[in-house]
Amino acid sequence: MINVIVRAAVLGVLVTSIGALSSAQQAQKPSSKTASILGTWQASDGGEVVHLIFHTASELELEGERFPYVQTAKVIRIDEDGEMVEYPYVLKGDMLTLTFEGGERLTFHRAGGRGLAGAPTAPAVPAAKGPAEDHLLIGKFMSYSSASSSTGSSSWTTYATFDGQGGFSWSSESEHSASQYDQTGTQTGSGLAYGSNSGNRGSYRVAGDRILVRFPDGSEGEALVKERFGDGSIGAFTYDGKSYAR
Repeated sequence: MINVIVRAAVLGVLVTSIGALSSAQQAQKPSSKTASILGTWQASDGGEVVHLIFHTASELELEGERFPYVQTAKVIRIDEDGEMVEYPYVLKGDMLTLTFEGGERLTFHRAGGRGLAGAPTAPAVPAAKGPAEDHLLIGKFMSYSSASSSTGSSSWTTYATFDGQGGFSWSSESEHSASQYDQTGTQTGSGLAYGSNSGNRGSYRVAGDRILVRFPDGSEGEALVKERFGDGSIGAFTYDGKSYAR
């Protein structure tokens, strides 16, 4: 009788221990929802590229600053100096939309890479062609050129800003200086003129190393990718004989 009681007690301890071990293992194993968000994300905000990196299931990095966080089905709770702040989010494939305080929304696109835990995410350069690669071209790019002569000089700067979703805008600035001389070679005057052009918008599509652009008047053009960063995003391209870099 005593042996039966002892065996029952030992069995109870074993069952409890196994249950506790199983619970601990489940707690350490991230859920599928948490794992799916790991990796590097990019968004365009006012022409600037915003980087958001989910290193692990409990630590993220936003613009170089790291925070502890907890992910639920509807919100991401970020520990900001001891205060848990909730950010509602929507995750659809490689698109992550966060709602910040004040109601501002920002849509991020997965840029690839690995978290610190070594969990693989999306490939750096998607195999799919066409619109699936548009997110690899995001941010503000600039092209600069100049020319000079004995009587003056000119410079031109063009800016192109891509939103990562197939839309872009561009603007340009120019500066011209000129000098006047008399028959003896003496300078008699000089002038400086500026010009600018802004508010232009178009659409684009990334297909491999080709960037296909379409302008409001229906005309089209093609740029060629010249440089990529480690995550596959585009760092420089050439268009109409000019180089543009981020």
